Formats: sequence, structure tokens, C-alpha cells
Amino acid sequence: MSPSASGSPSAGAAEVTGLDRLGVERSRYFPADPAARPAGWKPWSGTLEERPWSCALSPEVLVCHTLAGGLEAVRPSDGKPLWKTASPSPGERAVTGNRGVVLPGRGSSPLIQDDVVVTMEAGVVRGRSATDGTVRWERDTGGGGETDLYGDPLLGGKVAFFTLGGPGSVYVVDVRTGERLWEAELTSHDAPMAGYGLYRAEAFVEGRLLAVTDGGVVAFEARTGKRTPVTVPGGKSCSAMRVHGGQVYCDIEGQDTAVLDAVTLRLVPADQDPDARPPRARGVVAAGGREYGLEPNAAAGAVELTDLSAAGADRAPRAVGALPGPEADQAESAKGRPPLGAGDRRIDRSLRRQPDSVHPALARW
Repeated sequence: MSPSASGSPSAGAAEVTGLDRLGVERSRYFPADPAARPAGWKPWSGTLEERPWSCALSPEVLVCHTLAGGLEAVRPSDGKPLWKTASPSPGERAVTGNRGVVLPGRGSSPLIQDDVVVTMEAGVVRGRSATDGTVRWERDTGGGGETDLYGDPLLGGKVAFFTLGGPGSVYVVDVRTGERLWEAELTSHDAPMAGYGLYRAEAFVEGRLLAVTDGGVVAFEARTGKRTPVTVPGGKSCSAMRVHGGQVYCDIEGQDTAVLDAVTLRLVPADQDPDARPPRARGVVAAGGREYGLEPNAAAGAVELTDLSAAGADRAPRAVGALPGPEADQAESAKGRPPLGAGDRRIDRSLRRQPDSVHPALARW
């Protein structure tokens, strides 16, 4: 699964650096599979001009949305700067709100499909050349520069999905042309909860987008938007979803995680072994072709990591850090920001956030 002579990834490489075999976008998870290293790669380190917040990686480009609101791209083989774009709101800085960090212009995390980088900035979705950053197409969502985004955008089947603020809707474009394919509201009556981002796109699997709506979980056909309700045990909804190994894991408040078949979206019968409980969907990260669960253990005062790809004794959780104490929470509150020690949300946000220097992702690639 090495890159071709032209520097473009083979089909196998694309699966580990962009979409996996089910079409799930994985380019924001580090490190990428070593087999997908770009031609001419060597260990390197470097620092962007602005502090990176959310990045995407392919054999052709590492592109980061910065805390200043712009984009910066470097060549992943040696760290050479390729291109950068200015913030849509010059002079503004990122702020922390009740939904996390909001970038100037409310910029989204980048997506990479083939040689196109897709982002949303100030209510406009743009597709740029991965090589030089040239805008190939753009599509105005109609919500204006203050359009909020809920969660990360998703990618699958050469289609990009953005969950927009306000009443809560999914805005869908073709990655190659920028054509608006469809838009669907996720709620018809629960506007307050929509304003908190409760209803949003959660996962892409087998050509369908899975989203939480005020009517429960719904599967949307990627290119047409055709809706199919998904039955969840107890008539409940999913507080978090994850796709793994041909199955969809659905966390249900107050219950065990339900497992759905990725193709049929029907419930997979629970294992007869009472100890064989499926892992939670929330707090899971992918790295190096494996998946790891991260959960706080309040009794032990530690953050525990579990290798979900392991079996038997190798799957036992191990402590990888300490939970922040009340002093840290008080210090964060005093700064006018919500405390970062609030369970899984802190863990997920801190793992997605990229450090000032970009070398941890590439030095191990």
C-alpha cells in the first residue's frame, strides 16, 4: 500500500489516510498507517506560522485550520510550506464557548478527498486544490458569516456533510463540483436543544449518513437525502455513535451500548456472555490502524486507555494520565471558560486538538 510513482496514493493507501473501506472519513486521526507514507518521506519537524487547531492529512498534503482562522498547508514528506489562506475575519481570535472552541469565521475542520481540500468558513463551503490552495468552487449556505457549525464535518462517497446551527440542519455538497445535493432539517419543534447541538450528523457508513434528529436516529442516502428511520432499543436515540468492523455502536443514556449491523442497520443480538459488553462509542480515537477507548475512572483518579483491537488480557485498560483535580476546574472557571476536566468531553476535545508544532503527526508517520 505504498504511494504510486506519481505521488498519488494507491487505493489501499486512500483507505487508511482518507476513507476506510466503509467510506468513513479518517483523515483527522493521527498517526496515519506507516504503509501510506508519501514518496521521499523522512522524519521531520516544523512549526506553522499560526497555531494549528484541527488538521487533515493525506500523502499529498497536511492542512490545518489555525486558531487565527486561516488555513496552512505543508508537504507531508518533508514539511515544506505549500500554501496558506487568510482568515475570513482578520484580527479576530478564537473564543471558547459552551460548545468548545469557535474559530474566527466559524471555520470547520478540513476534509481531504483525492486532491481537494474542503472547509466551511463564514457560511461558505469551499473546495481548494490540495497542491496550491486555489479555490476550485464555493457554495454559499445562505446563513451568513455567523453560521455556526455543530461537531466536525463528515465525508463519504465523495460527499461532504456539515451540520449547521440555528434550527439544526445538514447541508450536503458534492466534493468534486461543489454542487449542493440536499439539505435537511433535523428538528421540527425542539429548537432550544438544536441550539445546543443535540441534533447533528454523527457518522457515515455504507453510503448513508447517520444523524440524530428530534424523531430519533435517521439514515440519509448520501446523494439523495432519502430518509430511513433507524430503530434503537427502547425507542431511544444515540448520545454518540461510532462505526467499527462492519458495525455501528450506539451509546444509549442509562443503558448498555447497542450494536447495529452497518449494512442493514438492524440490532445485532447481544452476546450471551454477560461480560462481553460492547465498548462505548464516546471517547474512542483511531491511531495507526487501531482504535483505542479513553475513559475517566473516577475511583482511580485516572484516565484509562483500552486497545479495542486487542483480545483477552491485552485488552485490559491501563492508566495513561491523571484526572484534573478541583483546583484545575476552579482555575479554568475563573478564566471565564468551562472547565476542561468534565469527563469524556475534555478527553475527546484534547485528543482532537493539534499542538503548536506539527511534528508529532508526521515524525511517526
